Amino acid sequence: METLLSPTVDFVFKRIFGTEDNQDVLLAFLNAIFEDSEQPLVDSVE
Repeated sequence: METLLSPTVDFVFKRIFGTEDNQDVLLAFLNAIFEDSEQPLVDSVE
């Protein structure tokens, strides 16, 4: 049986969204959150 790690665990979340290699994933995640708001799209993070 394959065990998946939950992105609700802090370490897993940081590995998914907190690395330079996954910056595109973070931007897509943030823009999906703000999609229905009047906030401008996020195009970069520091």
